[in-house]
Amino acid sequence: TIILGTADILQDLGLKARLCIYSTNIEEYELVIPHKVTEDGTFISHHVTHHHFEEFNGNSTTRRMKRSTGKAMLHYYIPVKTYDEPLRLELWPSIDFISPSLIIERRSSSETRKSHPGSSRCHYQGAIRGQPGSQVAVSACDGL
Repeated sequence: TIILGTADILQDLGLKARLCIYSTNIEEYELVIPHKVTEDGTFISHHVTHHHFEEFNGNSTTRRMKRSTGKAMLHYYIPVKTYDEPLRLELWPSIDFISPSLIIERRSSSETRKSHPGSSRCHYQGAIRGQPGSQVAVSACDGL
């Protein structure tokens, strides 16, 4: 099991308690700090939050991404010690990750609130470089 952490999270004094919510039954794990890199692997930043932008076709509402230019591609480096070499994620925007008709319902003892999540434009899909057939889905909305 790999647990990703960002510089912001690691500075949080409540890190241990926050990890325990989801990892109480995990016996072996590795805490790694991913970072954003260029296509050739050059370091960009430890700030891994990333939002993509859509370009709309002039005559329709069909969304299309600029995949052919490579500008929509996103690359992350994940230094996992259990592998021979770090994982290099190659990602592109996942514009259909959340359905536009999704409704979020929040309930409390006194009320029920419904809302639409809106378009966060921070979900990506892709593969691990050098691992044919691999698949990756990532949320980069607030870290990874």
